[in-house]
Amino acid sequence: MSYMYQKTLIGKTIKDVWISNEGDYLVFDFDGYAPYYFYVESECCSSTWIHEINGRDALRDAEINSVESKDIELPDDKNDKDNEDSLESYCLTLTTRKGRCDIIYRNQSNGYYGGDLTYLDWESDQYGLEDHEHIKEEFKDKSNFKKVENDQMTIV
Repeated sequence: MSYMYQKTLIGKTIKDVWISNEGDYLVFDFDGYAPYYFYVESECCSSTWIHEINGRDALRDAEINSVESKDIELPDDKNDKDNEDSLESYCLTLTTRKGRCDIIYRNQSNGYYGGDLTYLDWESDQYGLEDHEHIKEEFKDKSNFKKVENDQMTIV
């Protein structure tokens, strides 16, 4: 489990959840806090995207009390080393007093590379932040984002 997820999310109450239309950015909107931006990263020779969100209702008006990041296996995940084709799934689970919300993201590669969901920490000296500056402007009008309103929503 990433320490950054704990430090960033525990104790916060998320008002709204937004996903970029391409499935590469996740934004948590809070009451009283600036939005928190997350980006799916891909290593060389791979592609990563946010696949689905299950349990959105658990986040409504409830404080996050635990965060867990883990690898999971979905029925259509595959790992065919002979054809150098691999599809893997990962899950970020946010737990509140109302239940849990699973944010599932996937990575497709030749089997040797992976992906991650990374917090874009604008307050730090995080490497590569300049590549994501545009997302703050795009999020202002939200034309390239969809709001996650359903309890279960498949993104891509």
